[in-house]
Amino acid sequence: ILSMPLQLSLMVGEDFPFAILGIVHIRNTVEQFKPVNVTDTIALATRFGEITPHEKGKLFTFITTAKVKGEVVWESVAYYLARGKTEGVVPAAKKEARITAKANDINEDFVLPEDLGRRYALISGDFNFIHIHAVTAKAFGFKRAIAHGMWTKARSLAALGTLPDAYFIDVQFKLPVFLPNKVHLQAQKVGKKTKFELTGAKDGKPHLFGTLQAK
Repeated sequence: ILSMPLQLSLMVGEDFPFAILGIVHIRNTVEQFKPVNVTDTIALATRFGEITPHEKGKLFTFITTAKVKGEVVWESVAYYLARGKTEGVVPAAKKEARITAKANDINEDFVLPEDLGRRYALISGDFNFIHIHAVTAKAFGFKRAIAHGMWTKARSLAALGTLPDAYFIDVQFKLPVFLPNKVHLQAQKVGKKTKFELTGAKDGKPHLFGTLQAK
């Protein structure tokens, strides 16, 4: 959330190569090297990463680094899709195996209200029209407004309980979560690795797949 204004400042720059409206966040990774305390003063820096071909356009990244007293404590890579003509060789998409249910899995339902996108935008600063209202979302090809990917990620991680002091999280955003909606989280821990997925509570369609690896 704190890095969003930095990302937006890059997106609105004259040399930014894509139209900002309609950009879709499709993947996000976070690596935490040590705990970040609420009393810490954090120095944040965001830079533009790679541009690569995607089957639906082009993929670009923003890399955000957080430092405390000059030491890197946290780093995130946000992957965004700019829809358009595909150019170049598209890398093969990584297919994640669905979780096979076990007795000790975490299972939880979340109810997402219609105004969730507007409420989260006020906190995050991400006022992308695809999240705000059904009318504005339709202009970009969506039948209704969709939930922010980072909200679904944060809500899923909150259900996992206390995170380790050092970890790596990789989340892929799959099908959009239309608002309002009801979704289901299933998480499975094996050793230091936890897999989790967010699906439609009724239809089981995949919305998010993630892994949490403790260090």
